Amino acid sequence: MVVIEEHRASLELPDGPVDDDGEGSERAENDRSHVEDVMAFLDATAHLDSSSEGVPSPRLPGLERQEQATPAPAKTAPARHSDYLRQALDSLSRAHRALCTITSDVSIENLERLHSVRRSLQEDLEVASSCTVDERLQVVLKLHSQALEDCKLAEEKRETEKPEVIMLRRSIAEIHRRTPKTNKSKEDHSEGQRSSHLQALKEALALRSRQAEVAKVALLSEDTLLSANLSVAKNALREAVMEGQRLEEMRDEAAAEVQSACKALAQLSNTQGEDRRMMHEKAKELETFLRGPVAPWRLSALHQPTGSLGTTSLLDPEEYRVNRENATAQADKDLAAAMEVHSSTREQLRKSLQEEAQRQKDEEVHFAEELQSLREHLVSRRHSVDTALASQMTEKDLRLQEAQRQLTLELRQIEAQERSNQDNLRQEVRRARQRLEQASATAKQELDRHLAQVKADCREKLRSTTIQWERAVLQERKALKEVKQRKDKWQRRLELTRNAFRGHCVKTGVYARSVDAGRRAFLDRLIPREKVELPGNNPKPVTDPAG
Repeated sequence: MVVIEEHRASLELPDGPVDDDGEGSERAENDRSHVEDVMAFLDATAHLDSSSEGVPSPRLPGLERQEQATPAPAKTAPARHSDYLRQALDSLSRAHRALCTITSDVSIENLERLHSVRRSLQEDLEVASSCTVDERLQVVLKLHSQALEDCKLAEEKRETEKPEVIMLRRSIAEIHRRTPKTNKSKEDHSEGQRSSHLQALKEALALRSRQAEVAKVALLSEDTLLSANLSVAKNALREAVMEGQRLEEMRDEAAAEVQSACKALAQLSNTQGEDRRMMHEKAKELETFLRGPVAPWRLSALHQPTGSLGTTSLLDPEEYRVNRENATAQADKDLAAAMEVHSSTREQLRKSLQEEAQRQKDEEVHFAEELQSLREHLVSRRHSVDTALASQMTEKDLRLQEAQRQLTLELRQIEAQERSNQDNLRQEVRRARQRLEQASATAKQELDRHLAQVKADCREKLRSTTIQWERAVLQERKALKEVKQRKDKWQRRLELTRNAFRGHCVKTGVYARSVDAGRRAFLDRLIPREKVELPGNNPKPVTDPAG
């Protein structure tokens, strides 16, 4: 701050003489604009040094006393490293423009340092604003969306399999309805067994549907938790991107762990789809077995007395009775074998369902443990990221201190250069004034000499013009006198002619008011009207050439 105040004091306008043409005022206005630019740069630099997140800024000697004397205005410090860098770049660009404008007539020897600082800050900003991890984040989000799509496809497959299950139930009911009946007790016993089997099958199907619903709810909850974890990981990765390329390895590991979790979720959904497919195949096999040729209802034609059997029953009733009893016994045996196969299949299905439920529970526990370990690992990664951020903030403060030191050195050099420029400017103004005074004195002498010459020329020209016009006036007067003489002469001749005509008229007794046309033409030829002043005849006045 002391250096900045000294630089502000040195940036005041020099007290030099101002010339009469206004060049000094224009130079002063330009200097004021340059000083305002440099002042803005110094304010931004001081604010950049004083605004850090919990890290004390470097203090020069005498800084604490000056800050206690003049409290700085409160400003909101930016919250990110890129904002610091952008402010520093803006300040450097303003300072560079001001320095290039102020020292445009003088070359700066150490200006390369300022350019190097600016380039380093520009590279730091580019590194901080790079978006190399966004692609990996997009890959993780794509895997997550694929897992959600797989879950949706499994649900749609379950919905599509519902009509098949309903058809299977209807087919089983139709099979039991078409089963032949032997007698009252056996029919009641078989109906009880079929109803118990059907009830057990319904219970198994209901249990399977409940397990599927529970698995669906668990999958949705796990998907929600995974989405929340992914959003947290996304925010952490975006914050880590702004801090540079040092944390890319750690972000890659976190992205790989999230990807493994997504793969585990996809594997779990694929396993459930395979289990459903296996159960559907077992149900199909059972339906095929029940529809096989060994079923007892295939022998129902033996009980119908048609064809040769009808003829046998009419011709030999005893043989018909024996055949019927044999067929009934064979049908009972086939039905018992089918029931045993059905019970064994049901036991196998029950065991497979129990094993599948236990396996799903084990997988859920394992997946919960994996999620817990992933959460703990993310917490540890976040702690490591915070540590890296703190170290980077410390490094940023060190770099800013180094930049401030370099800027201070550059400002001192610029200050010395500016003082020398001001001295040169004053000397140049002084020399320009001297040259202007000498030029004005020389011009005044030349002007006086030229004025005397012009006056002499004007006098000579006036004298010659006066003589010329006097001669012209004399000539005009002489010509006017001659004209007057001719006028008097013709006037006398006119009077004589008029008197003679009057006398002739008196003598002859002829009185005429006007002369006839022939006589008028003769008189006009004899005496032109221009030379005689008659009433109604206005001769043109003679102009004097002298005015």
